[in-house]
Amino acid sequence: MNRKIETILLIVIAAVYFLYLLLRAWYIPMTQDEVATCYNHVTRGIFDLMTYQREAVPNNHILNTLAIKLLAGIFGMGQMVARIPALAGGLLYLFGAGALARLLGSTGWLRLLWFVLLLGNPFMAEFFALARGYGISIALMTVAVYFAWKYLENARPKYLGVTLVFAGLSVMANFTILNVYLPLILLLLLNIRQQLVAAAERRKASKILAAGILILLILCALPVYRMQAGDELKYWGSAGFFRETLAPLVRSSIMDHPYLDGPTVPVLAKLIVVFCLTAWAVAVWRWGNRQWRMSPPDPLVFAGFLLAGTVTVNLLQNFFLDVPFLNPRTAVFLYPLFALQLIAVGELLWRQWRYKALYFAVPLLIFTLINFDNNRNIRESYEWSYDRGTFTVFDYIKKAYETEGRTTPFTIDANWLLLNSLQFHNEFSRPPYRQWVTTPQYHGDQPPKGDTDFFYTATREDIEALRNNYEPVLTVEEGRYVLMRRKRE
Repeated sequence: MNRKIETILLIVIAAVYFLYLLLRAWYIPMTQDEVATCYNHVTRGIFDLMTYQREAVPNNHILNTLAIKLLAGIFGMGQMVARIPALAGGLLYLFGAGALARLLGSTGWLRLLWFVLLLGNPFMAEFFALARGYGISIALMTVAVYFAWKYLENARPKYLGVTLVFAGLSVMANFTILNVYLPLILLLLLNIRQQLVAAAERRKASKILAAGILILLILCALPVYRMQAGDELKYWGSAGFFRETLAPLVRSSIMDHPYLDGPTVPVLAKLIVVFCLTAWAVAVWRWGNRQWRMSPPDPLVFAGFLLAGTVTVNLLQNFFLDVPFLNPRTAVFLYPLFALQLIAVGELLWRQWRYKALYFAVPLLIFTLINFDNNRNIRESYEWSYDRGTFTVFDYIKKAYETEGRTTPFTIDANWLLLNSLQFHNEFSRPPYRQWVTTPQYHGDQPPKGDTDFFYTATREDIEALRNNYEPVLTVEEGRYVLMRRKRE
């Protein structure tokens, strides 16, 4: 394929993907956890954010929160302002994924396929459009992996320094990236020890590596310690890596789409296990044949070391520190590493058998595209779908306000789960909805008081409790959520 055409196609794919992210950021109402970030964490002082001085809550993704705080201070708080850091993470990920695809791909069409594969998880795409730190951390990690490869290629100190900067920032964006950071550091350390360069060059590289580790340790030691001391790292159970991390991550990646009916998730999860174990066995064999050298980098050894190392760190963390396994959201960073493993195997097949590699690559591409197409949407998020109706509810009340000639705003209360998004948009939408309707202070999970004009809920208990004085006037999501209005005499 002509290099110019390939570049144009890569840019087109990237532009379409980023447009998808923009539409999601624009149309999806602020979700529960995003609102919690903006209300509970952005308002804290910078020192507090950096050290978890007041409260050690993992929801505070430091880099993301600091970025939102800065932008809100300049432009004022708002939906798109809060999501700019995540969108910037999406742009950065496009750069990292494109760079890796062009670095590892043997031909133009393979480079395009690998690029699509790196983008092809719809669940991961969630976090490039929502005001959380997961997307930023994935993007920074991916760029760090790219520069780590460049360092293994030529041992230039500048690539080592850039790798450590991006890797350290990815940890500051989301502490679960420490699972990747540790094997990445081990990979770099092994390579420094093996370099066939002057001892002075190895000492220089060692000093850069030590400085990068020390700076990150200083930045994250206190917040991680406070999270551990406050049992914030033991939020979920410990049912095992397969049941708690891998299978749920597969389920989220296909967003419960039943390709094989009930067995879809366990079948795909077991296929992934077999694939990874086989790839890792071959990688160890190839690594041994290279006399355990990391440089020049071999795609299968490189990808296998990072993915297997990350899983191993997670297993050891659970065994020695009793830290539970990750849930899908906190483990979504595993997808780019798994995609890198798929790419490495695809490249090995191409170099061994040329076009017979299509038997591996084409079905992979087809499934990736079908899965993304089946699960694309610009109206709701997968994990926080209950916040989808916020704009619909407010627009209904605004229309009632205008139609009825009101001069004072309506009042609305909601089930605690739905109140977060209502509160945020009532205060920060532009123009703010509070000129047509006002919301109460967040009150947690309490029975409805029934003292407002409207009540929005997702539970039959609330509807039953209010049925004598309220009547349904709007249903959202095929009746899953109901807006009720006080009966008028």
